[in-house]
Amino acid sequence: MKKAIFLSVIITGLVFSQNLRSQVNDQAIITHKSEVENFRNAKNQQFINPDSSPLTSEQIGKFRTLTYFPIDYKYRVDGKFVMAETETRENLNLSDGGKIELIKVGSVTFKLEGRYYELAVYRNNNLPEFADKSQLFIPFSDKTTGNETAAGGRYLPVNAPAEGNNIVIDFNKAINPFGAYNGQQSTVLAPPGNGIGFSVVSGERKYEDR
Repeated sequence: MKKAIFLSVIITGLVFSQNLRSQVNDQAIITHKSEVENFRNAKNQQFINPDSSPLTSEQIGKFRTLTYFPIDYKYRVDGKFVMAETETRENLNLSDGGKIELIKVGSVTFKLEGRYYELAVYRNNNLPEFADKSQLFIPFSDKTTGNETAAGGRYLPVNAPAEGNNIVIDFNKAINPFGAYNGQQSTVLAPPGNGIGFSVVSGERKYEDR
């Protein structure tokens, strides 16, 4: 009898623990969805403002919203930020055939779809895509590049950790460079080392896919 009661208490505790974890996970997904929606709404506001939009005045008049892959929590992953001992200047290729000098501040490592990746992180060097000129970002490519997403790759904004080296990498916030909307603007091409070997169906889609 005592054994049965003991087992019952254990089972009840396990069920309660599982339910609690499920509630926490559900709340995290809801909070994340709201956060990404706010991020995308702010991007739309940027695009209807003539002072910050890459669109022509004619395009702005017709603009409604950018097009995204569905928000998916699995594309929000935890990673490790490794600050470079010495920041280095690198010449990255531009879509118009030129070069741009960006400061590489370090790299991030993370696991996605069962594989580990290490991508270089740069300061944006006053790129027009970022309102915050100190914003760090990862120019990256994947199997959607040039098909469902911009030809030269996308930009992923990231924030360096205030302390420690834990960092959040959220591909739901991946954006197209301005050159994807306006051919008069050159864009930073994703460096070869920042390629991801599968389709990251997350974040902003090609502008024509509306």
